[in-house]
Amino acid sequence: MTPVNGSPFPVGDVPLYAATDPSGKFLYVTNAFSSNLSAFTIDSSMGSLTSIAGSPFSAGGAPIALAVDPSANFLFVTKSDSTISVYRVGRNGDLSAIAGSPFGPTGNEPRAMAIVAELE
Repeated sequence: MTPVNGSPFPVGDVPLYAATDPSGKFLYVTNAFSSNLSAFTIDSSMGSLTSIAGSPFSAGGAPIALAVDPSANFLFVTKSDSTISVYRVGRNGDLSAIAGSPFGPTGNEPRAMAIVAELE
């Protein structure tokens, strides 16, 4: 293995989890102590990362785990305040909180998340 051009890539304080969208075009990282999310475009030929316009995105509280739904339309983020924030994923990978977000309470600081596609 050799480092990718530009590596290491800067994120916020205490990055906990990272997730890609189903297409592998975007990478999202929770930054717990920065209370935000870093977002990157992944160069499929070189593996390098480019920060998405607007990144880092405010998450409020301390974001912990995250997952992108199978349609790549939504990003779900668990937070230390026992809520889940939901973001709409834009065409360029940018994020915008959906109305009513965050949701909860969910229980005591959820630390992991998985989204399962519905079988037809």
